[in-house]
Amino acid sequence: MRTTASLVAAALLAMGCYSYTGPTTGSPIEVVLAIGGEVQVNAVVRVGFLGVATDSRCPATAECVYVGDAAVVIGVSVGTGPTVADTLHTNVGPNEVVMDGYDITLLELTPYPQDFGGIPAGQYRAKLRIALLPAPLDELAR
Repeated sequence: MRTTASLVAAALLAMGCYSYTGPTTGSPIEVVLAIGGEVQVNAVVRVGFLGVATDSRCPATAECVYVGDAAVVIGVSVGTGPTVADTLHTNVGPNEVVMDGYDITLLELTPYPQDFGGIPAGQYRAKLRIALLPAPLDELAR
């Protein structure tokens, strides 16, 4: 049974989709999403990988003065509400954002460029960590 669950999870990851059905508190989750993929974090919150706005990372085969940066666009949806987009960066800007009570961190963008030829959009994968933030103390007192 465990092998079947692992195979299903691997297939979902390969498609860029991932559904998390565990508790919404406790340890953060890590997911790998393709462009267009999303994770259902709980009954109402979804986090998606909308695209790569820019990718100026220095190719592995080149010698660069500047390491470069990639800008990843994520979206968070709550219930039937609109998707709210934000941008996370691999090097120069924020790689983390707080949206709707969740701390979302870009851990890695793959593949890493090997040359200056660019990467087809379908090959990108974003590894994200999603953690539920603790309720503020004033909410706990209610």
